[in-house]
Amino acid sequence: MEEELLQWDELFSVNNLVLDKQHQQLFEYVNKLYQAIIKKEAHLYIAQTVSDLFNYSKEHFDTEEAMMEQTFFPEREAHKRYHRYFIDEIKFFKSTIIIGKQEINSTVLDFAADWLRMHVLGEDRKFAKHLKDLLK
Repeated sequence: MEEELLQWDELFSVNNLVLDKQHQQLFEYVNKLYQAIIKKEAHLYIAQTVSDLFNYSKEHFDTEEAMMEQTFFPEREAHKRYHRYFIDEIKFFKSTIIIGKQEINSTVLDFAADWLRMHVLGEDRKFAKHLKDLLK
């Protein structure tokens, strides 16, 4: 089994099957990027991996934000700003890697892993509490 940078644990669960599955997939994309970097994969492969992370992140954020709208989550605008920040940073990394201005190192990886860990454990937990409160 390959070493993982991010390991899914129930600690990360937001008690929503759809969101948990998507978060697990995001972990997998970060781990794929981690493996690509430590194995010194080809530049284009790493660029494609960052692009895959970017695309799936957008898909996940769209799902999560739609749920926030549907449930009238009071902090949804702030939460969306966190999502935009992540997307903007990954988009920047992606574009600089593609044109060769970004050295292939752990900068994008560290950012993605740290942001994802903190976001799920912080901001997404607030949304999870909101969803749980709706069921009371």
